[in-house]
Amino acid sequence: MYPTNWVHCVLTCMGTLCTHHAMQSFAQIIDLFGGPAEFARAVGMTPGAAKQAKRRDSINAEWFARTARAAAANDIPVTVDVLAELAERKAAA
Repeated sequence: MYPTNWVHCVLTCMGTLCTHHAMQSFAQIIDLFGGPAEFARAVGMTPGAAKQAKRRDSINAEWFARTARAAAANDIPVTVDVLAELAERKAAA
């Protein structure tokens, strides 16, 4: 787990992707996968459900484990803890 003020950088052949550990939105996480269609394929949900998740800026907790596994497989810095932290911040807002 990265400290909340740490910037996590992933170096690739194409360039550098830097993301702050404290994701700002679920929509941002979906975009890190390449958009709703790619997110849907990665986690096994329907494209319509992924579009709705992005529009609502919400990923249901039942999808957190699949999202974290798919993120790890795609070198995306999203864990169950990141998703839960974002959900808590959103609920408190």
